[in-house]
Amino acid sequence: MSSEAAGAEPAGAGKAKSKQKKAHPVVFWAGVAIVLLVLIIFGSVAGYLQYTNSEIHHVNVKNLQTAPVKGADANTENILLVGSTSRCALNGKQSGAFGSCAAGVTGINADVIMVVRVNPNTNRISLISIPRDSFLINARPNQNDKIDSALVYGPSQLVLALEQDLGISIQHFAELNFDSFQNVVKSLGGLSMWFPDPVKDAYSGLNVPVSGCYKLGAFQALALVRARHMYYYVKGQGWLYDGSGDLGRIVRVHEFLRVLASQVIHHGIGSFTYDNALVQDVAPQLTVDQGFTPHDMIDLITQMRHVDPYRIPESTMPVMNDPTYSYMYQGYNYGNVVFASEPQDLESITSWLGHKVPGATLNPKKITVSVLGGIGDPAETAQVATQLKDLGFDVVGTGEQTPVGPVVEASVLYKNSALMPDGNRVLAGLSGAVAMGQGKTLDNADVTVVTGTNFSVDSPKVATSTLAKLTLKVPAGSLGTVKLASAGKSGQQALMQLLSAVLDSSSSVPYLDPPTSATAPLPPYDPRACPAKDLQSPSSYAHLSKSEIAKTTPPKTAKKTKK
Repeated sequence: MSSEAAGAEPAGAGKAKSKQKKAHPVVFWAGVAIVLLVLIIFGSVAGYLQYTNSEIHHVNVKNLQTAPVKGADANTENILLVGSTSRCALNGKQSGAFGSCAAGVTGINADVIMVVRVNPNTNRISLISIPRDSFLINARPNQNDKIDSALVYGPSQLVLALEQDLGISIQHFAELNFDSFQNVVKSLGGLSMWFPDPVKDAYSGLNVPVSGCYKLGAFQALALVRARHMYYYVKGQGWLYDGSGDLGRIVRVHEFLRVLASQVIHHGIGSFTYDNALVQDVAPQLTVDQGFTPHDMIDLITQMRHVDPYRIPESTMPVMNDPTYSYMYQGYNYGNVVFASEPQDLESITSWLGHKVPGATLNPKKITVSVLGGIGDPAETAQVATQLKDLGFDVVGTGEQTPVGPVVEASVLYKNSALMPDGNRVLAGLSGAVAMGQGKTLDNADVTVVTGTNFSVDSPKVATSTLAKLTLKVPAGSLGTVKLASAGKSGQQALMQLLSAVLDSSSSVPYLDPPTSATAPLPPYDPRACPAKDLQSPSSYAHLSKSEIAKTTPPKTAKKTKK
């Protein structure tokens, strides 16, 4: 049994899971490509729709939304693609490699969370990934947690969490497992990728000891997309640790998806023998919502048929990493956690949607807001309330609650689903580690802001003419006296907030890593598409001797970091 399998979490473990040593979870990012490929294939084998529909597993998923019928998003659908860690869905032959259900490895997490957006009006397809360790509001029912744990309570909970926390409406759900991915690669006869350097990951089983165009078998392809402890070999330096963990793997898998889709298309969609074999391999391992029929899939294919995989925008929700890898929340250790990051998250969702989020242009004066202190500092709570008033919000009250731990993710809670746009408008006025979700508000306000350790309220926008009148005079020999020239109350308030922010930046607050990028570039050592000339005859293990493979094997004593 692999080390990842041995540490899997039992279903429904709840908070108690965090008292145990953090497992090295198995991740199945590449499954999302299979859904897209199955959609394409269904368009070519329409005569087998009834058979295919009976083979696919349909589950009842609540909280799905109907597609808009008018406006810029008319008929646009967001498809939630999930890669499950469930070993109980594997066939007996392969399950041993990942840990078996019979051996008690029954944990279920959503280690891949991607949403594909299909807009028929613009012929635009875009994909956004949600990091599995994102700590969000109500990821579990009435409990903040990592978003990957929502699947423990079924797909309905994961759909609800994404809709409430990120404002992403979901029209369809699709889930895959390890077997479905490997079957696609087998049907291809392997998958060829260009490896600039040899790579290896002891946890996932990845071992590509050569550079160049290399044909991956089903198991090694899965090992590549599961790899989050990867080493790469550089001549003269030896084995170097990638260190990017889950976030680096997302970037790597985005490239993998493009290669996988391209090679399926290269094999020739429309070949009856090939298409039929691929459908029969994949369909039994595919789980979709009760309303996602093959006919729906064909409708999507009509829109997607001519899309170039390399032109589909692929992004990842920016996050702020807790470098301690030991996040304490209400007395429990949640291990490696990443936090939402503003304004980067709103910007990435806006780009993915293709337009502004609902509520972006609301008048703040019409939104009632309360402030709940989350870090045990009433003075800071009062300051946040004042700053929100300066932004134009109608602040109706303040209060205090017990801090959840040494690091507190700020929260924006909106009272009910109709007030989500109001929540977005408040969120747009904040920066740092702050998440949004639906929940009970203080003083019956439309929105409550719960203060945190790593967030701030943005300064009001001041007219250029006002800023031009401001002067900052510091007498010679004195750094402690600052005088503001008269420029009106709004201008002075803006500059005082700026000075306050500078002073706050030097205060002792828990350190988080800077926000990640929504579109990080592929590192030079990561695998990618083979050049056309090399794709015809990719290398294989066949020409390597055992001694040659051994030369590129990292020592067993290679140090691994917590990432």
